[in-house]
Amino acid sequence: MKTPAIKIAFLFCFLLTALVSCKEEEETLPEVKEEPNPTIAINNWILKVMKEVYLWLPEMRSPTSNTADPSAYFEALLNRPTDRFSVIYPDYKALINSLSGINLEAGYEFTLYRESPTSNNVVAEITYVKKNSPAATSGMQRGDYITRINGIQLTLDNYKVQLGLIDKPHTLITLRVNSTSGALEPRPEISLVPVQLAENPNFLDSIYTINGEKIGYVVYHFFAPGP
Repeated sequence: MKTPAIKIAFLFCFLLTALVSCKEEEETLPEVKEEPNPTIAINNWILKVMKEVYLWLPEMRSPTSNTADPSAYFEALLNRPTDRFSVIYPDYKALINSLSGINLEAGYEFTLYRESPTSNNVVAEITYVKKNSPAATSGMQRGDYITRINGIQLTLDNYKVQLGLIDKPHTLITLRVNSTSGALEPRPEISLVPVQLAENPNFLDSIYTINGEKIGYVVYHFFAPGP
């Protein structure tokens, strides 16, 4: 008569042990963590670094949505137009190339001006034409004025968009000062195809002898890493 009771007690102990084992097994399962949105992580990092090193921190603008494209998120923080220098590179190789003087470009630099106080037109004065560049080959010179990119007149409303196209094949309408009359004269349309252009940071060096003493003059065009 004791056998059934023993079997029941044994079965109860077995079930209790099984339940405890299952509970312990459930508690030891690794916690599944939700993967963070990579865009949010990048933008949070951008904001953190900007708060640590940005020169115009008191004037830094409020961040946009942290799910925005990182380039747009970064641009929204900048103190424009005072900050003309800050830039973000989505491709780290492009940054390394830039620091080494290698850029995808047509080879010209410029300064922007409003055509007149009463006009919304914008002109870009060429300040520098790089040697062996498409711009140099086309005959562009320092002092030329760009008025149109891809046939579109530069204005206060569109110049940022138009200048954003010059890292791709584009056309320019330029003006040049006539050395005799001083008048601005239109030049034939220029077609330019950007290339990977490598530039020597040592732009110019000369030695002058003044009062029997030698003086070195060096123009270093940009900072580049060296060996």
